[in-house]
Order: sequence, then structure tokens, then C-alpha cells
Amino acid sequence: MNRFVKWAQREYSVRQRLIALIGAGTLVIIVLPVLLLRAASTLDQRLLLPRYSYGLPNYLIGGIITTIGFFFAMWSVQIQFTRGRGTPIPIMAAQKLVVRGPFAYCRNPMSLGIFLFYGGFGIWVGSISAILIVLIFAILLVAYIKVFEEKELEARFGNEYLEYKLNTPFLLPNFGTERDNVPQARVFAGIGLNRCSIEKYSEIRMQLRKNLKDRLFHPLVAPATSLLTTLVFVFLIILKYEGEGRHYLLYYFAPLAIPYVAFVFDRLKNWNTIHNTQRLIDIFVILVSLMRLFITVPFTSGHALILTYIALCTQSLLARISAALVLLEVFYIKIFLWNDLSFFGGALLGLLGATLFHWIKKHT
Repeated sequence: MNRFVKWAQREYSVRQRLIALIGAGTLVIIVLPVLLLRAASTLDQRLLLPRYSYGLPNYLIGGIITTIGFFFAMWSVQIQFTRGRGTPIPIMAAQKLVVRGPFAYCRNPMSLGIFLFYGGFGIWVGSISAILIVLIFAILLVAYIKVFEEKELEARFGNEYLEYKLNTPFLLPNFGTERDNVPQARVFAGIGLNRCSIEKYSEIRMQLRKNLKDRLFHPLVAPATSLLTTLVFVFLIILKYEGEGRHYLLYYFAPLAIPYVAFVFDRLKNWNTIHNTQRLIDIFVILVSLMRLFITVPFTSGHALILTYIALCTQSLLARISAALVLLEVFYIKIFLWNDLSFFGGALLGLLGATLFHWIKKHT
């Protein structure tokens, strides 16, 4: 352990850290994904495992998970490099305890990002072996963090890290509250700032957060993002599919993008006002609606379920109107073109979910 501490305490120049990050980034972002996919393909063939590849759903879900993981990982690297004067590489560790950025929400955002990044590739290709390899890698990395890295951090940062460890989740982020994991007075004590300076800093920081939130949730951002997502979705469909398959995806799936994105913006904007039980209802509705892409859910239309739910339990006018319009389209297609009565089952389930959502809001 003393050797790990000694390695971690050595500080490197910006140039040395950049060179190390370029090399590590090439390995993590390019080399390892290629090796993962080749190993998974070999294992699938030798073990005669089926591929759960459904085309666009795999690309969409896997792509979203991979993108989220990449964002979290890159954000972690940037914060470690700029604030911590270090890198994620153990022998070039951060010289300061980093508790800002993604590290304010969980202690290991870099690891979380990597797990999501590789797991998304597994979903993209529909490979059971790829997902199992990622799970094994995750278990080994978590074991390394628990056995070596956390002890090394305790040895270097002492009570400061112990308090941070006590107040911050290990891996799963907690986005529910605005929080500082290390008391401000202790953060600024080392640089001689008095209470007035600390309070002034707090005011500036809160104002910056408010400005960022105002820009992110500007009335034009959600419509623009929804439209852009729909155009990208349509472009991918045209690029990938032909004939009846293309027409089916364009008129039945592409319109979902606008209410879905508007729903996500609505939930993010009102995150702190939503109870955890309401979030569980959101997750249940989304999972059931997505399950329809892979398996048959009896008497239930995933489209009708999610669109009814969005139309009835969001504050966003864009989400409600777009969900209602697409729901009318789905009603026409299901009832008059396909004679598919599952529309009513999905709509009823969405109505029940929305009713429960509002009941919880009223009684909590």
C-alpha cells in the first residue's frame, strides 16, 4: 500500500499528463471496444449463444447508453485533469481530492461511465457474451477500487476523504439534491478566505447554477432538441432501411421522438419536485413500453401506454400536445388499419400510471 501511495503522490507536468491521457484514451475508447466485440463474437460462436439483435432498437438503446457513459467518463477525466492536477491512471492520480463535477454525485463516475460505455456496445450488437464480459470487468474493477484505491485515498487525504466517502454514493449517482460533499469552511480554510468570502462564493456559485438551468430549460431548447432528435432518427432510418420496413419506422416510430424528448426535459426540469415513488412509476412505464420492442406484452400497446402517460402527467405543453397528436395517429393505425385492440390496453395502463403518479404527488 505504501508503494501505491508513493506513486499517487508524485505530480506530473501538464505535458506528461496529456501524453498519458492520449495513450490511455486510445486504449479505452478504440482498442478495448474492438477487443470486446471480437471476444464476444468468438464466445457466442463457441457457446452457441443467440444474438438478440433487433436492428434499430439495439442501435437506439445501445447508442444512448454508450453516449451517456462516454459523457460521464470524459467529464470525470476533465475534472480530474483541471481541478485535481491528475488523471484516472493510478500512477498519475489526482493531487487534490476532487469533489466537484460528476464526483459530487458519486465517488466513481469514471468507472460508471466506462461500464455504461462498454455495456452499450454489448446491447448495440445484441451479444450476451459482451454483456457478461462487461459485468465480469465491472466486478473486478469494483474489487480493485475497494481493496486498493479507497485505502490509498484514505492514506493520502485522511478525514477529508472519509467525510466525502460517508456523504457520497459509491457508484450510482444521486442527482436529487444540490450538495457539497466537503464543508465549505474547510475547503477555503487552507487559502485564508473568511466567512464573507465563502458566502460571496456561494452566492456566485448558486447564480451560475441558476443561469445554467435557465439556459438549459429555455423555452426554445426542448422544441429544438426534439426536432433535431427526430431529424436524426429519420436520417438513420432512411440510411439503414428500405421498402416497407422504412415506411413502417417512419410513420410509426419516428413521431415518438418529439414527445419522448419533451418528456425527458420536463422530468429534468422538475426533478427536485418529483418523489422517488413517482420516479419508479416513470421507470416502470418506460420499461414496459420498451419491452414491446423485444417481446409481446399481452393486450398492451407500448405506444399507447407511454403516450397516454406523457399526455396526462407532464407539465410541458410541448410534451402534452405532441403526445396527444401522436396518440391520435396511433389510434387510427391500430384500430382502423391493423384492427389491433391492444391500443385500449396500453391507454388504460397509461391512465392508471398517470392516476397513481398524481395521487402520490397529492399525498406526499
